[in-house]
Amino acid sequence: MSAELGPSRARVSTTQIVMSCAHEGSAEALIPLLDGKPDLFDQNIGYISRRQELPLYLVRRAFLAAFDTAVAREQTSQYVKHNITRFRKT
Repeated sequence: MSAELGPSRARVSTTQIVMSCAHEGSAEALIPLLDGKPDLFDQNIGYISRRQELPLYLVRRAFLAAFDTAVAREQTSQYVKHNITRFRKT
């Protein structure tokens, strides 16, 4: 996923947005999603968007994509671990 940001910036990918925001506390920004507090997540993303001078919708979309990827990776990891454990027991 990428987007046009105007004449002063080239195309920016989701990964680039998340990576550029990493030092702004990106991991902490996702915690409210895990706690079921989407309003706090939106506040965190708004702060990061302003600090990085990026459109809010791009930062939000990038973080949600990163969150979905992390959740999917963890679920896959748990599934693989479970099946390996089960296989070793048989």
